[in-house]
Amino acid sequence: MTVRPEAPASIVISDLPALTQAGRSHRLTLTVKDAKGNPDPGFSGQIRVESPAIDTNLDGTPDPLTFDFPASPTGSLTIEAALVFTRSGPTTVAATSVADPNLTGVLSIEVGPGPAGRVDIVSGNAQVVAVGAESAPLRVRVSDAFGNATPGASVLFTVTAGAATFTSGDPKSATAVADADGIGASFTLLVPEAGLTAVEATIVDAAGVAPAIFHVSAASIAEMQPPEIAFITPAEYDVVNTVNVPVEIRIADPGASGGLAAGGVQVLLDAADVTSTLTANVMSESEIALTGQFAGMVMGSHLLQVIAIDLNQNRTERVIQFNVALSVVGPVATIEKVSGDGQSGDAGTGLPERFVVRVTDDLGQPVAGATVRFESKSGAKSPSSRRARSRRGAATLS
Repeated sequence: MTVRPEAPASIVISDLPALTQAGRSHRLTLTVKDAKGNPDPGFSGQIRVESPAIDTNLDGTPDPLTFDFPASPTGSLTIEAALVFTRSGPTTVAATSVADPNLTGVLSIEVGPGPAGRVDIVSGNAQVVAVGAESAPLRVRVSDAFGNATPGASVLFTVTAGAATFTSGDPKSATAVADADGIGASFTLLVPEAGLTAVEATIVDAAGVAPAIFHVSAASIAEMQPPEIAFITPAEYDVVNTVNVPVEIRIADPGASGGLAAGGVQVLLDAADVTSTLTANVMSESEIALTGQFAGMVMGSHLLQVIAIDLNQNRTERVIQFNVALSVVGPVATIEKVSGDGQSGDAGTGLPERFVVRVTDDLGQPVAGATVRFESKSGAKSPSSRRARSRRGAATLS
């Protein structure tokens, strides 16, 4: 007796373990079955496989995969090394026919983190304390190659330069175990004299992984002088020809007392606080560099303000102006009213105010040379229209 399968009703996903690890590749078997559970040897087509845990590009967006499914006597398809999961945690794997979205199947699995392969500073870097005082805690996050937290990883903290010592245990080294969020340690330092202390945090038994390096300065408050601010890029009256403006700002301690701290610096761009978009780098015990970029800048003049305050509350503030003048302007994206709206007048007489609109591209840059049609549609007369060309992004109907 020959059993003929009914119409395909589901896709069964198999060959995946219930628990796996990020970074491992897995064989995948897909079987198309009818409503009674019989494999369908006649099915063929494309099947899309997706999972929130498959983010091949590591850009925060899941990346679906599509496989060609040929007709098979078993109604199944096996693909070796088909899937690599990159996000840890409970997840699902879904398989769907491209031609028939109702033909689908789902499997639930658990993905654990891969081996610890990265250590990053969470807090405690570039801080300044008074001589003899205790520092804020030094904390790091340990993760695998895909950014997943790796609980249980051991991190060794070692004082590699300077006179500071840990406030508990061995004065020059301490070990912490990462918690469920991958956060390791809350160690503090006691700094007995002015100067710069360096502490390295390394993952135990993870050869080749770059350490995270903390810098902690101790300052003699009596010796502090007001900080000095220098703009490397952009500089005063710079004309920048890019929407992503590179930034480098140097904050110096002229007395070399160690009284500077990245936490005492605030950066404002056009009155908006952008401090968190820049990276603080300790260049020496008397200088901090803030680096990064201002992304998506629009054409025109901008004000950049920096405020620096040391441990002795000495305050320095500098403001510069720079300009973004782009040579490449995009196509017209928006048109907005500038003036002339809401007017009234007697029939047969001109209106007191001209009609002016502003034409810009998608970055807000004025578009010159665009043709704008002004059309009148109200009243008993037939619609009429006139055209005007934009100059410096403004089009005027006289």
